[in-house]
Amino acid sequence: MALLIQLTAGRSAREIEQLDVDELFTRLRLDEHLSPNRHVGVYAIVDLMKKQVRKLEKDSFHAA
Repeated sequence: MALLIQLTAGRSAREIEQLDVDELFTRLRLDEHLSPNRHVGVYAIVDLMKKQVRKLEKDSFHAA
């Protein structure tokens, strides 16, 4: 979780949307060390983060 927070902190909504979890896992060799359940859990967290950033972007657009 801390890694995902660090990766998204200060990034735009577009950059977060483009976050490639598979590429990240491969680059950091996490795919070799995470169980399938944890792997799925990370995907779920990233999906939730992307949904939240979309909502924040939409809400800030309507507020302007």
